[in-house]
Amino acid sequence: MEELDRGYQFIVGSQPILVVAAHNFRQGREGSMKAADMGTGDLARKICEKYKFYGLVSTRTQLDPNWYSSSNFREEVKEIIKKKDISLLIDLHGKSLAAKDLIELKANKVFKENYALKAGNFVDNKQLTLAEELDNTTPVIQIEIREDGRVPTIDEKKYAESWEELNNLITKLYEN
Repeated sequence: MEELDRGYQFIVGSQPILVVAAHNFRQGREGSMKAADMGTGDLARKICEKYKFYGLVSTRTQLDPNWYSSSNFREEVKEIIKKKDISLLIDLHGKSLAAKDLIELKANKVFKENYALKAGNFVDNKQLTLAEELDNTTPVIQIEIREDGRVPTIDEKKYAESWEELNNLITKLYEN
């Protein structure tokens, strides 16, 4: 299957928004493997289907695109932004089940300048997230979702609450 060989599934949309789930599978980072953010790929597909957004979902284990700026996945994100004239990137990530908040938002500088949504900043560390790399060119919101908000079999109510929050967020983004 071509998607497995490439390491990602491209979802065709009609709106200039790209939803990314780079951690849908495990990723290599600094000599070790990081666990997958289970459920992010399914959420990305649901969002893309409902809103007609473009999407890119990892389909196999690969280098972590947040740590390796030249990874195939990350290069494909940048190509899609150029080719499809993407005006907003929504980057889905996972948080552990022990995290306090169901959903946490982080955003780059250009997102904060263009959208009236409260979002946190990125941790200053060795990784260079997509949002940080695209800081001056493309608005990026990184959505960190607790595990029970990504995987319906853990807690159906929390999953439904997360889906509702995501839809409310997308509505607010459209209003801007």
